Amino acid sequence: MRAGLERAASSMTPLHRELGPGLIAVSSGNPELQARNAAKQAGLTAAMSTALREHGVAEPPAAVAAGLGGLAFTQAYAAWIAGGDDHDLGELVRTALEQVHRATAEL
Repeated sequence: MRAGLERAASSMTPLHRELGPGLIAVSSGNPELQARNAAKQAGLTAAMSTALREHGVAEPPAAVAAGLGGLAFTQAYAAWIAGGDDHDLGELVRTALEQVHRATAEL
């Protein structure tokens, strides 16, 4: 999953980073855009779950891992577009995955 999320992060350009805050601002006041974003996130989570199952991960662990991976990517993306620093999105994804891993180990 980490490799897939890192590939997704590598596809994000400086333009994505620049436009991100504006897109979030516009969608935060628009229920239709919020629903569209939620549907896109659900589709990505489902795709990650399918990919994990195709690589031999059973259910429900595949669905749980995909959900946590989606959460980590969402957190990393939010930090990436909000930050004024030079952090690479891939680096932020790795950090977010490590945080999720530590949090689940505490359960």
